[in-house]
Amino acid sequence: MQTLSDTKPDKAKPIQHKLPLLYKFFCWCSGARIYILKQCPSEYNKFYGIGVIVFLTGVMASLSGGYAIYTVFRKFEIAVAFGLLWGFLIFSIDWYIVASLRKQQSKLKEFGMALPRFVLAVLIAFVVSMPLKLKLFEREIEQQIVFDQQQSNIRYSELISKEFADIERLENQNEVLRQELTRKEEQRNQLFNMIIAEAEGMSPTQTPGKGPVYREKRMEYDKVDSELSQLRRINNQIIEQNNQNLSSLRKRRDDAMANATVVTKQSDGFLARLQAMNSLTSSSSSIQWASWFIILLFITIESAPIIVKLLSGRGPYDDLLEAEEYIKQVEIRRDVVQAELTEDHHIDLHRLLEKERNDKLYEVEKDHIKNEAEVLSEINKLKIIRWKEEEIGKLHATEQEVTQTQSDDDATITDEAAKLFVPEESPELKDMPDDTDDDIMAGVNELSDDNPEETNSTKFN
Repeated sequence: MQTLSDTKPDKAKPIQHKLPLLYKFFCWCSGARIYILKQCPSEYNKFYGIGVIVFLTGVMASLSGGYAIYTVFRKFEIAVAFGLLWGFLIFSIDWYIVASLRKQQSKLKEFGMALPRFVLAVLIAFVVSMPLKLKLFEREIEQQIVFDQQQSNIRYSELISKEFADIERLENQNEVLRQELTRKEEQRNQLFNMIIAEAEGMSPTQTPGKGPVYREKRMEYDKVDSELSQLRRINNQIIEQNNQNLSSLRKRRDDAMANATVVTKQSDGFLARLQAMNSLTSSSSSIQWASWFIILLFITIESAPIIVKLLSGRGPYDDLLEAEEYIKQVEIRRDVVQAELTEDHHIDLHRLLEKERNDKLYEVEKDHIKNEAEVLSEINKLKIIRWKEEEIGKLHATEQEVTQTQSDDDATITDEAAKLFVPEESPELKDMPDDTDDDIMAGVNELSDDNPEETNSTKFN
């Protein structure tokens, strides 16, 4: 019979639940590691909610970026492409923010790590909410844009008028010239009426016919008519020239105004809408409050995953993740230590081999130097012996030369002495007395004084 003490509790195995595909996708969007999250069923809903918020933030960013680009390029394809890219970028940043935020033992340390991520989330909320605000207040913004365009046209018309001030000057000049012609014509007509009245007797003189008064008025009329003709010719030339200049200036002014009108009508892009939105918020407090509420809403949505992670307690997922990271760090440290030990062993072995190699090279170099010294010593000895033999040979040769020279000198001296002291007897010398030995030595000495080199050689021998 088996007792309770004999029974051993089985080792509990972690139960892994199979997550639906959509559930798994949103959990992945929350930055969680699925293979660890499967071991923590109590954490499913938290990470699922965080993933949904992160994903929807990316969707809103995609719509916002697409609308902003559409207001600039007015092309649907470019707006869709940029919207998808912008949404993916914002989603990646949000995913990194929530994935890198870890639960810590200290709340203060955890808040310090979450603070820069919260600042980044607020910045993203401002960027994402702006195009959506423009879309929400689109009608009011369109009206403000029209008003701004009209104001811009008025200001540009004033600038154009200042730039083409010559038009007004030329028009005034033409008007002055026409008035001058009109006055001259009126003066001529008045004189003509006076001539007619004088001829018909309706003048103050009441004398009909062409009398002196008539001729006087006639002469004055002809003078004024001549002046009028000359003035008309001159003024008409000036007016015609001014009209040509006016036509050119008016054409340039109309072209400038037409271009300005076209540019003004096309200036309804993203920047114009931002300016219109700024004007609306400045002029209307209700729009300003609505704008701020939209921004706060997006800030809340963007920072919700961070707030959820900060407010939620430390769960089993955080413990398993920390344990896995600790195990991985221990393995890495062990590998690093083992690599360092291996590297140190290789370094010591290399140093030992290098030292032994240097010692061997030193011995070989030492033997080489020693052998070279011995060879040089033997060579020097042989050179000395050879030099000695050569010097001895030179001495023997010199001695033989000296001996031969002395022999030749002795033979010469003997012959000369024989000639001096043993002459042939002649009849003249037969009667001379015989010299003594002293007289013979004196002659030899005298001969030696005449040939000192030969004497020395003889003494040397």
